This record gives sequence, structure tokens and C-alpha cells, in this order.
Amino acid sequence: MSGRINRCTYWVQVFIRYFGRAMNKCRLTFNVKSLALVAAVGLLEDEEHVKKAVDLNYESLELIPDYCEENHLDSYQYWNYCTDEKMSGKAVKRIG
Repeated sequence: MSGRINRCTYWVQVFIRYFGRAMNKCRLTFNVKSLALVAAVGLLEDEEHVKKAVDLNYESLELIPDYCEENHLDSYQYWNYCTDEKMSGKAVKRIG
């Protein structure tokens, strides 16, 4: 019995070591915290939460043009563009 536990403990340690390396790669790129990642995965598995979030995003999209108009801001709904290589922000190609 103890041999089986030792083998299991060994593989858990290997998994944690491997997972830790993978997490560190993400952390360096995106500064992801382990607890936040676990929470995000849990929320993505919750279909009701995902549906509410998507619905709320679509409702919010409808509010943005009104807010911009009230505050004298320019608003371009569904406007995506590429910028030039020097990142001047100048639109060079409209997408979509």
C-alpha cells in the first residue's frame, strides 16, 4: 500500500513541477496568478455564468454609442483596423 502511495506522491510532484513551469511561462507573458487562473477555468465551465457574461457584453455594446454622444466623443461601432509598422496609429486597412 505504501508503495502505491509513494508512486502516486511522486507523480503528483512531477505534475506540480511541470504545471509550475507551464504557469511560470504564462505568468511571465501575461502575469497570470494561479488562483485567478483556477477561478477563470471554473467560471468558463459554468454555462449560466458564460451566458450572463455574453448577454451583458452585448447589452453594454448598445450603451457605448449613447455614452460617447452624450460626452461629445467619437464612436465607431464595429470598427477594426490595422496600423502601420511604425505603430503611428494610422489606419492602413479596415477589417470586417
